[in-house]
Amino acid sequence: MVHKIKKSKRNFIEWGFDLTQVNSDNDFVSLLKEFGFKEVSSMKPEDKIMLSGGKPIDMTFKSMYGERFTSYHNTFQSPEGIKIKVEHMGGKKNGDEGFLGYIGIKAPKSAMQKLTSFLSRFRGKEAITATDWSGRKGIARYVKEESPNESRFIGVE
Repeated sequence: MVHKIKKSKRNFIEWGFDLTQVNSDNDFVSLLKEFGFKEVSSMKPEDKIMLSGGKPIDMTFKSMYGERFTSYHNTFQSPEGIKIKVEHMGGKKNGDEGFLGYIGIKAPKSAMQKLTSFLSRFRGKEAITATDWSGRKGIARYVKEESPNESRFIGVE
């Protein structure tokens, strides 16, 4: 099932996932590589948290999350221009492995077919509504909510 794209003069599509956990970071990275994604940026625990618009606040990821993750705001891009940003990766403690947090996706409309294929492999063929992840064929183990046509959980620039 593919959700209808909102009618817009924008030439891009947005998509988002709330509180997401996958089988493992390695499974996620392998899926990204399979679709040609490369990491283009990430932040370290000591980096200051940035507000939208790029203004830093006097708080680091480490002060907010402790020692739980090795990197934050990991952004990946495909050759078709699809960008995926995850809240954090590299969970160090039990239960944090594969926990990506929020995921934002931004893609040119011309890449809709590629995005649909990626989403099918990521969370299964059907969209996720209100934590109904069980029994799906994809690497996602838990997703609180999927928001087609918007990336309101974490912005992708």
